[in-house]
Formats: sequence, C-alpha cells, structure tokens
Amino acid sequence: MSSGAIIVTYNPDNSVHALVQALSGQVHKVVVVDNTPGSQRLSLLGVHANIKVVANGNNRGIATALNQGMEELRKSGCDWCFFFDQDSIVPENYVSEMLAFAARCRLREKFMIAPDFVDRNSGTPARFTRLTSGLPVTATCRLDAQDGELISTFAITSGAGLRLRDYGVIGPFRDDFFIDFVDSEYCLRAWKLGFKVAVHCGMCISHAIGERSVKKFLGLTIKPNNHRALRRYYIIRNGTRLIVENIGSPMLVGFFLARFAHEALSMIYEEKRGKKLYAMSVGLWDGLLGNMGQCVPKRVSSFE
Repeated sequence: MSSGAIIVTYNPDNSVHALVQALSGQVHKVVVVDNTPGSQRLSLLGVHANIKVVANGNNRGIATALNQGMEELRKSGCDWCFFFDQDSIVPENYVSEMLAFAARCRLREKFMIAPDFVDRNSGTPARFTRLTSGLPVTATCRLDAQDGELISTFAITSGAGLRLRDYGVIGPFRDDFFIDFVDSEYCLRAWKLGFKVAVHCGMCISHAIGERSVKKFLGLTIKPNNHRALRRYYIIRNGTRLIVENIGSPMLVGFFLARFAHEALSMIYEEKRGKKLYAMSVGLWDGLLGNMGQCVPKRVSSFE
C-alpha cells in the first residue's frame, strides 16, 4: 500500500524544509503546493526523487492547492493521502501509525482518518463534532474515546488521511471556497455520502488555529482565534453559503449559526474590531448572493 503527503504553503519559513524531509522518509511521494506569489523559494526541494514542488506563482487558495496535490498523487499511484499545513509538526512514525490505525479501526468502509490535536497557542485540546439524527454531539479524545478511537463527522485538514479511491467518490475540494470552511464543507459532503471520520486518539499532533486564546464571557468559554479581517470575511462568507445550501436542515443551520455566534463574541477580545466586523458583514452579503472565489483586491484593501 503506497501513501503520499500534500503540504500547502504560503510565505513559508524555513521550518517547512524539516517537515518535507521528515515526511519524505515516511511516504512514497511528497507534493508541496506553494501558493506564495512570485516565489520559487521551494524549488530546490524538488531535486529529491520522491518530492514534487508545484509552484503556483500566486495564491490560488487552499482548496485548489489540495486538488492539485491529489492529482499528482493519483498519477503516482498512491492509495492514501495525508494532508499537512506548512507549520505541522509530526513524529517520525506518524504515517505508519495512522495507516495501522486505519487497518484496525471499527469503520471498514467509507471513512477518513484524523489525529487528535492540541492547539499550541492556547493549549486547548481538540473538540470533535458528530452529526446525529438529533443535535450535534461534541466529544474529546480524553473523555469520550472508546479503545483509543473516536467517531466524528468533522476534522481539520492538517494530519487527516483519505484514500484516493474515496476522493474519487466524494469529489474535489471546492475551489470557490478558496480558504476557510474548505475542510468542513468536504467533511459535510462526505457525511451526506455515508462517510465518517475515525479519530486516532493515540496520535496527537501540535496545531495552531490562528493565534487562539481562551476567555470567559458570562460563564461561556470563548476562544478568539485573532484572525485578520480578510480571514473573517472568508469564514462568514463560506459559512453563510453552507447555511444557504443546507437551509432545509435545522440541525445544520443551527450548527453553523452557533459557529457564527462564537465568531461574533470573539470580537469582544480582538483588536481591529471595526475592520473585522465590516469584513464579516461583507462576507455575509457575498455568501447570501453566492459571490464566491478569491476576494477581489479592491475589497481586500478595504479590510486592511
């Protein structure tokens, strides 16, 4: 069984070289898709036989980059793909351990795999959401794992594994989402096709969600991610689009509205609130109208 890895980069620092080298010894093919405008800084990585660098020369978004990487792995004949952010930190046995988990997990067909993770800035553990016939159920590996395993509907992209044959069934990542909610939309689409996410609770990675912190507001735990205004635009726009496309499901609408409420409450603790709230309002409008794809430069400048 052959496996591959996709790393999507954007203005990466030198730490990405260590990640590429670490993964090149664990998989048959590493594909680095660089979205850095006008950059060829990673081209030297491609001199290694099992490393392929796709230099886009501009920011084509994470969804398109993931699809490009999947196409490269398909041509290489890989069976499994693992996705990583440029700042991912993985142990030397990561891929072999995740594949061994896939072979023994309770789900036999129609599943993806993902690790547990801890946000390295706030120190908070991952919370996984499983959609049911009733209300969504949120769980953590520490409290809810069964035999080191947790079943979820959603997982973040970083560290997740997907079989190439299942990618053919679920389809490509949505280019029009560009960034943010790309993984949520993909997991939701997979769930509608009968797929689930098997979380390996014995494998925990370090991951950064923005610059997350932990605050308390009237007894509620709020985790501001301190994203820039442009990211807030994409979060609200793409989340709104998912609400529009799933308007017939009160459960899904409520789930995404709860995400929006958290984003709004986070503004209490973040800087440049005016710009971020403006970007969020524009994102709401564009999401309702279906104005998708990369945000146009003129609008981006109005957020800064």
